Amino acid sequence: YEYDRYLTSDVVEVANNLTFSLWFYIDYSESSCNFQIQYQKNGSGFETIFQTNYSQEYSWTNVELDLSESVNFRDEVEFRLVAHVGSTSSGSDDIQIFVDDIVIMGKS
Repeated sequence: YEYDRYLTSDVVEVANNLTFSLWFYIDYSESSCNFQIQYQKNGSGFETIFQTNYSQEYSWTNVELDLSESVNFRDEVEFRLVAHVGSTSSGSDDIQIFVDDIVIMGKS
């Protein structure tokens, strides 16, 4: 594919503590490719909060991230899933990721 691919959420306004969770499966990953979860707060630029090991396949894996210490009431947050491609050269430009059950939730 030769470059990163993204899936970005709508903006979420934080009402109370915030968690993000999903299940993912990596069927195939070439050299220098990985899966990343990023977020940005109040338009400040995306920051990676989770990433897989490069060049590694994964069976179905659950990720739950608690962002309560990083966000405040009324912050505007976006999440982005990234299929990161490390290079445009053959053998370093393909990753196949499946994602299911994405949940963005405030908790008391």
